[in-house]
Amino acid sequence: MATRLIAPGMTFGLWLVTGHPDGTKYNTRRIPVRCVCGHERTVLCQSLLEGRSSSCYSCRPNQHRQSAIDVKGQRFGRLIPFERTVGPNTHDAYWLCQCDCGRTTIARGNRLRAGVKQSCGCLIREYARNGGNNLRHGHARHSKEYGTKVTTEYRIWRGMRKRCTPGDRDFQKWGARGISVCDRWQIFENFLADMGFRPSSEHSLDRIDNAGNYEPSNCRWATWKVQAANRRKYLALHNFTDDELLMECKRRGLL
Repeated sequence: MATRLIAPGMTFGLWLVTGHPDGTKYNTRRIPVRCVCGHERTVLCQSLLEGRSSSCYSCRPNQHRQSAIDVKGQRFGRLIPFERTVGPNTHDAYWLCQCDCGRTTIARGNRLRAGVKQSCGCLIREYARNGGNNLRHGHARHSKEYGTKVTTEYRIWRGMRKRCTPGDRDFQKWGARGISVCDRWQIFENFLADMGFRPSSEHSLDRIDNAGNYEPSNCRWATWKVQAANRRKYLALHNFTDDELLMECKRRGLL
């Protein structure tokens, strides 16, 4: 087998072979190596023979390390990356991060950008101390005993975003007409700050301009009667039947 060509003491780039291959299949056999900087690990025998692995991450040429996306100084949840570092996987970019709680932690850059890594671990500890409740804003609380409990305002916000999203059963009535949710309202806290709590159980979210988007200047809390008068059908006189026109004129005090 080709792996017999590799023996302790041989060098491949900056790697020095320090042991014998393990496993039985050539494609998956790994061998212990040590870099000139002292970093030790195991690599695939095939990678050594084909020249695809020649050193540890910290000893790679600078041009390879600089190709990673720079996230230094950006905020990701409670973390702020401040320095590149070496991690267990040499193909990924790792960052030393400062957490809001005062601790430092190492995180992969792609996990930070995807929102998977948001704290040093303090966030999940707080979650556990509060009985599994999500206390980000207090309007969607999760527990093993009671499941998910949401407030009416949160349910309305969630429904607003869903019907503007392709794939939802009501998308044809909203999103397909070009109606969308503004960027600010993608976050529930901003929606609640702009709209406040609904005045009563008879109120729900209403768009003033039926062809407009969900945004602060075009939304209000309205009763079902006000919303009924604001339907697309009632905004054009030619859509009225005689009986509907008579009822609408009486409702508006015109007769």
